[in-house]
Amino acid sequence: MKFLKRAGLAACAVLLGLCGCMGGGADNGGDGDVEILSVAFTASEEVMDITETTTLKMYMEAMAGNGGIEYEESGGMITSVFGVEPGERESWFIYTSLDDYSNEAWGTFVYRGQTLGSATLGYDSLPCVEGEVYVLALSAW
Repeated sequence: MKFLKRAGLAACAVLLGLCGCMGGGADNGGDGDVEILSVAFTASEEVMDITETTTLKMYMEAMAGNGGIEYEESGGMITSVFGVEPGERESWFIYTSLDDYSNEAWGTFVYRGQTLGSATLGYDSLPCVEGEVYVLALSAW
């Protein structure tokens, strides 16, 4: 799995510091609470024009178009990030610094000393706001 983290770091570097990959701490409320791989980024106008209607999906599509992230989705669920698919009893979780759209009761993720809550909306509905932090974390449950 260390190779996958390194591959993710290299891919994140394409965004010139807008995206960072790290091994952080996730507590998704399930058994094990093991974070395997994570991709963190702060929404920035350098990637795309962010408006009041911009969603995380729209932002991630722009990142993918710029070579900053590789992901797949199915039915509104993220199924792969940088080629890593969840195994049995794993899922890609979304954590955010958006207080109005996160819930610590559903799980948390500590990123650079900041505790992020689990997103209360799917990535296709979750607002993308300039300066807010988003983490995609592959976690066991």
